[in-house]
Amino acid sequence: MVQFDLSGKDYEDILIFFDNNVKDYANFGVAIDFNADFKYSKTLRDFIYYVLDKNNLNYRWKNRFALLTDEIINNAIEHWSNDKNDKVIFVITFSNDLNLLKVNFEVTSFWKDWEKIDAKTMEKIRKKKIKEGYSSHDSIRWRWLFLIVQQIVDRLYFKDAEDGGLVVGINKNFELE
Repeated sequence: MVQFDLSGKDYEDILIFFDNNVKDYANFGVAIDFNADFKYSKTLRDFIYYVLDKNNLNYRWKNRFALLTDEIINNAIEHWSNDKNDKVIFVITFSNDLNLLKVNFEVTSFWKDWEKIDAKTMEKIRKKKIKEGYSSHDSIRWRWLFLIVQQIVDRLYFKDAEDGGLVVGINKNFELE
């Protein structure tokens, strides 16, 4: 897995780094560190679009993954970080196994002390929102994370990070032709 610190860099920097360090866009892993600042959201969305394009996924899936990237990155910045100097880690893994492209994203962020939520609590919130029928109510908090993300991916999961943060992860598999 390669490491890339996006802080202070832009889209061109990430493309140059990856084109020089990743030989197979269907088989790679990267951990991208960045400051909890919304200015990185578009860069990461565009990068995911670029990687999906390299894997010949259609425009619908590229747009869906742009939405997914925005949702999980922006949640990490808006709800789970204290300020713009907090680090967020975005781990992206692509693997191609017998024409099955496996895509995994994990975003690790470090909650504001007064809002700290662990993976077990996130699962309880998910179960409660499903029971409430969140899919038919626009005003319910967490609706986007659970409704939109969960309907696009094969799996949405939560786990506790080793150093006290929360990891929000998604998996999606694509059969390649």
